[in-house]
Amino acid sequence: KPRVWVTMSTLPSKDQATFKRIVKCYESKQYKQGLKYCKQILSQPTLANHGETISMKGLIMNALNKRDEAFELARLGLRYDLKSHVCWHVLGIIYRSDQNYPEAIKCYRNALKFDKDNMQILRDLSLLQVQTRDLDGYAATRYTIFNLKSSQTPSWLGIAIAEQLRGNHQQADSILTSFENLQQEGDSHLDELEKNELVVYHASILSESGNHKGALAYLEKNQKLVVDKLLYMETVAELHVGLGQLAQAEPLYRKLLTRNPENKAYYLGLEKCLGIDTKPEADRLRFFQEELPKQYGAAHVLRRLPLTVATGATFRALVDEYLRVNIRKGVSPIFRNIRVFYSDPAKAAIIEELLLGYVATLTSSGKFSPADDTIETPATLLWAHYVLAQHQDHFGRSAEALKLIEAAIQHTPTLIDLYLIKAKILKHGGNLVEAAKVMDSARELDTADRYINSKSVKYCLRAGNIARAEELAAMFTREAADPMQQLSDMQCMWFETEEALAFVRKGTVGKALKKLHAIRSHFDQFTDDQFDFHSYCMRKITLRSYVRLLRLEDVLQGHKFFVRAALIAIDTYLGLHDVPFTAAVATKEESSMEGLSEEEKKKLLSKQRKAAKRAESQQPPAAAAKVEEKESKSDKNGDEKAKKDTDPEGLLLAQTGTPLDEAIKFVKPLQNLAGNNIDVHLAAFEIYWRKQKPLLMLQALNRASALNANHPRLHSQRVRFFSTLDATLKAASPKVAAVIKAELPGHFGAATDAKAFNSQFLEQNKGSFAHVLAGAEMMVLLDPAAAAAAAKLLATPSGDMVTCSKALEALIKTFKAADETVAQFRAACRALYPLASAFAEDNQLGAS
Repeated sequence: KPRVWVTMSTLPSKDQATFKRIVKCYESKQYKQGLKYCKQILSQPTLANHGETISMKGLIMNALNKRDEAFELARLGLRYDLKSHVCWHVLGIIYRSDQNYPEAIKCYRNALKFDKDNMQILRDLSLLQVQTRDLDGYAATRYTIFNLKSSQTPSWLGIAIAEQLRGNHQQADSILTSFENLQQEGDSHLDELEKNELVVYHASILSESGNHKGALAYLEKNQKLVVDKLLYMETVAELHVGLGQLAQAEPLYRKLLTRNPENKAYYLGLEKCLGIDTKPEADRLRFFQEELPKQYGAAHVLRRLPLTVATGATFRALVDEYLRVNIRKGVSPIFRNIRVFYSDPAKAAIIEELLLGYVATLTSSGKFSPADDTIETPATLLWAHYVLAQHQDHFGRSAEALKLIEAAIQHTPTLIDLYLIKAKILKHGGNLVEAAKVMDSARELDTADRYINSKSVKYCLRAGNIARAEELAAMFTREAADPMQQLSDMQCMWFETEEALAFVRKGTVGKALKKLHAIRSHFDQFTDDQFDFHSYCMRKITLRSYVRLLRLEDVLQGHKFFVRAALIAIDTYLGLHDVPFTAAVATKEESSMEGLSEEEKKKLLSKQRKAAKRAESQQPPAAAAKVEEKESKSDKNGDEKAKKDTDPEGLLLAQTGTPLDEAIKFVKPLQNLAGNNIDVHLAAFEIYWRKQKPLLMLQALNRASALNANHPRLHSQRVRFFSTLDATLKAASPKVAAVIKAELPGHFGAATDAKAFNSQFLEQNKGSFAHVLAGAEMMVLLDPAAAAAAAKLLATPSGDMVTCSKALEALIKTFKAADETVAQFRAACRALYPLASAFAEDNQLGAS
């Protein structure tokens, strides 16, 4: 708990001791006792309006999670004693606990007006300033603390970090140099590890400022103080290379390789030092295959590095040997090891030819090739099937891959890895339901394997079997507790994201939004968790890790987990704007009751109510007992009872009256931190299109165009923008209209209208089915009578399965194509993707 600086000048001497006990009870979390002492003071008629005691009572109420009462008491105390730094400090602490950091900073600043040298308030203020990245304010506060407590190590380090964060590396270097000189003059109280961290941190500041020569000289001068020798050698070697001093870096890389011969970066560093990286292929291969193995043994990295260098016949010979060794040993991740070479089509073709030859020859003669003398073990054919199946699946040949993995399973039906690959093949082939069944079969072979259980959960969610997924997930959570709550407490975001997608596909948008908002709250929690480190890292002198943490937090919402969840949330809110939740529910209920008599409708509604009650009562008895026990108890300090989730279905989120504003809350951080993802800008356009903000729409189009000017979705948005351009310009102010007109040539060239622009796009991209689909959809948007002509453009499907699924859905729902046309298209897609359930003959609903 934050400490409160106590002044009791307005209290009688007898009550000053009582006030001290109040503070002590707060800091030791004896809240009930603290409230008794507050009452003891405030019950006296002459002290009933003592502001500081009232504020302390509010602070204790805040610790008991009675937030409203705490604010009321803190404000009341401040009103009675407006010049008390204690009252201002308490109100700031309460604002901070409410995560209202700007107001908390204001309160701390006001408190300092009445006690400018109060160290505790200054520390609390500095924590909030660095938390909110008010770096100038943080630096000023740290300098104030330094002037008051210049003998303390954290005071020196605080101003050094403040200057580094502001980009003043030279000033940070000067501060650390002065501090180190003081340490040398007197007896240093730092231990070895702290000295090590201080030296390496100082060197990192020099290197970060571009002074690599100074950093190198500093490290060499203080080599004895660095106890982390591995870090020292790596850093010095990198600095030598950066300065072009390759001869000095060479012995360091050789020492590093002696310590760890499996580190690829060390080999590449040594290669650069020797100048071999610029030599012909033969010289590089000789270096990796002949010279290095003599010194560093048969490291696995040395068997793979030549594969990255070799080409043609040399690569064929090397990869042939590599594959044979690993297939004989049954190395399960072998495909992952060779997949990196598939970026080169020539190497991918060589690998495919070898794998096909292995399977054919092993099947017929038990050898890798007819010229071999050795007969391989039966397991060799099994692993050859295993690798080739993954290879075929990688290139989208799901039917061939499935045959190969089936043959492997028939050979050894108890090998779990085979079922994992079969499930993956089925998933890539588009049969999610069957993939989930196969993954569950793999799970049953080893029910104690958490990884396989997690994969089974994910496959069930993608197949739409949410209940089964939750049942499986509960197997690895604590008993007698709510499994879903546990997963949320553990911040298991992959599960929450997949379940949110499953709910979206099911149409249960409320529950989906609950999961997505939970993911956002996890990231908010990550940000709040910084508070635990602002003081700790300064005290423990873990400075490099602290700076990395701050910089990570600055870009945290650009993480792929947040980006994916945010994009799903945006799409969901856009759907709620287009079809509000109440209307969607009414439409769904009407369709389910269509054709029923009044009596039958009553029976159906009664059945639905009973099912809802049963779902509520399905919690395990032990879990229900534990929850009830938690709710019926409060701890000895008077904490409030655990709060129930008052909106388990997410109805309040789904019934929002401002879905676009909610979507903007998700898209704003993405625009700042995930600007290299084109989907972010496409999503932003959809929001501002619905809010009728032409400049923001144009901004989104510009940013997306900078990433991929020929993206199919971008074209669709351009056409929509172009089709309403006249109305937009009429409604806009002259300045806005001028800006829009200036940007038009960059998007539409010399096209005079949306139809001409769309026709030009179709002509330029007729070889891409995804682009043709986008153009066909825009044809219908601009002219509904052109639906038949648009449907003809999609007669021959190609491209990926997702695009084909979208095209099938467009034929059915947008183009209203004839049944015969839809059937022909589905048959053509089935020929491309024979495993996909979306194109099965009995699937009359199109894409799932």
